[in-house]
Amino acid sequence: MSDDELVLLVKGGDPSAFTALSDRYLPALQSRAGRYANVAGIDMEDFLQEGLFALFRAAKGFDPETGARFSTYAITCINNSMTDAIKAHMKNLRRSSHLCIEDLDHRTLSEAMAADPQAHSVEDTYLDQEHSTLRTLQIENLLSDFEQRVLKLYLRGLTYQQISVILSTATKAVDNALQRVRRKLRPED
Repeated sequence: MSDDELVLLVKGGDPSAFTALSDRYLPALQSRAGRYANVAGIDMEDFLQEGLFALFRAAKGFDPETGARFSTYAITCINNSMTDAIKAHMKNLRRSSHLCIEDLDHRTLSEAMAADPQAHSVEDTYLDQEHSTLRTLQIENLLSDFEQRVLKLYLRGLTYQQISVILSTATKAVDNALQRVRRKLRPED
C-alpha cells in the first residue's frame, strides 16, 4: 500500500494502518530521535514517542488535495514536534535552574552572614545586588534577543552545534553571535 492509502485508512480509524505506517517511518524516527537525544539530553524513547504522536497527527491532518507528498509533510511534522520538545525541555531547565540559583544565592548569603555577621554589611549586600542588577540591565541593552539566547545556552555548557539545533539556526550564526557578545561585553580600556 502507498502512504496515501494508509493515511486514508488511518483517517478512517484503522489501527493496523497506523501500525503499517509507523513501521515504514520507524527508521526515520529512530534516526531523528537519536540525533536530537544526543543534543538535548532527553531520552531517545521520549523522542520516539514524540515522533510517533507527530506521525499520527500528520496522518490525521494530511490533505492530499494540496499536492504535497505525505512523506515530506510527515517528516516536517516530526522534526517540528521534536524541536518543540527540545524547546519545552530547555524552558523547564531554565526555570528550574533559575529557581535553584535564586535559592542558592539566598542561602549562601544568609549562611555567610550567620557564620560571620561582619563579613557582609547590609550596605555591601545591597551594593552587590545593585551592581549585579545594573550589569544584567547593561547586558540586556547591549545584546540582541538572539545574542542573549545564545549566551544563556553557551553559559549552560552547550556546544555550538547543540545551540544551533535548539535555536534552529546555523552553527556559524551561533559562532558569529558569540563573537559579537565577546566584542560588546569586552571591558573598555
